[in-house]
Amino acid sequence: MSQSALVLVILVGVVGSIVLIGLVTQWLAPSPRAWKDLALRYPPQPPQPDAEPSSAKVRVLTEDEAGRARRGCLFGWWGLSRGYVQAMARLDDDHLHLDLDSGIAGPRAPMSIPWASIDVGATHGTHLGDHVALRVDEFVILTPSEAIERELEVRRMLELDEPLTGGDADDLPPP
Repeated sequence: MSQSALVLVILVGVVGSIVLIGLVTQWLAPSPRAWKDLALRYPPQPPQPDAEPSSAKVRVLTEDEAGRARRGCLFGWWGLSRGYVQAMARLDDDHLHLDLDSGIAGPRAPMSIPWASIDVGATHGTHLGDHVALRVDEFVILTPSEAIERELEVRRMLELDEPLTGGDADDLPPP
């Protein structure tokens, strides 16, 4: 192999490696669109004084992203860990307050989502522990179950009371 061919192979290898690293890091980066759209829809409200802060790994996805995550990804666990960011969660009687820490994903807008707008899904075991899928409009928020334990306990108690009232939750008047 001539010296110029060797230089060309090394150059292509270096450039190809840089491009591949760029693609992989972009693929692993969280999608800012879902967070920003949700924050615009649910602007921050002041939390109640009893709202305890809790640091948690949170993932906000659109319906399309959630569907792709459910189907699995080419690189296995990378797809499952993609998009989790460190956030500060505060729970009060009315809202789930989320504020992302600044970091590699950059600063993002805080939000306060009313509990009435959140459908709590099933708990799923992940490599980060048990996470609950919270459906808000066309978005899915994956958050550790211990971060929202207070709301989960309230909803469990309401489910236990439901047979006593004799009706569905849909039959109840709005709060």
